Amino acid sequence: GIELGSGLDATAANTLDDYEEGDWSPTITGDSGSYGLDASANSAAYTKIGRLVTCQGHLSVSSDNSASGNLKMSLPFTPSSMGDDQEYVFAHLHLGNTGTTTAGTKQLFILTGGAYISNVTDGGVVSYLTHTAVDANWQMGFSFTYIVQ
Repeated sequence: GIELGSGLDATAANTLDDYEEGDWSPTITGDSGSYGLDASANSAAYTKIGRLVTCQGHLSVSSDNSASGNLKMSLPFTPSSMGDDQEYVFAHLHLGNTGTTTAGTKQLFILTGGAYISNVTDGGVVSYLTHTAVDANWQMGFSFTYIVQ
């Protein structure tokens, strides 16, 4: 690994020994069922440095495979499970061409179970988006960082 700092103490705490970058193919699911992704827009990029993972991408949903319930995107690595809600990440999200007019700010709410698509109304009410908020063809863009074990 790469030793950070003075270069004299050689302690594990000062050594960066975990770096990885690559692509992954996210899945979009509901509590049951899933969505199919367009073959030309079905992957995303990540960089993992130590315990931090940064992700970005643009996905194009092309079919509804009987999805129902809360919408969720898979992640390249399992988020850390920390105490006192420290693992929670609220990431900006772009949703386009959903076929509905759900007002509010869209976010990814990242938990150990995945990245849930949520909505924050102008009044501050937060809720997960469900399959009723999108049709069978929509797009999603994102960029976020989260912590892993």
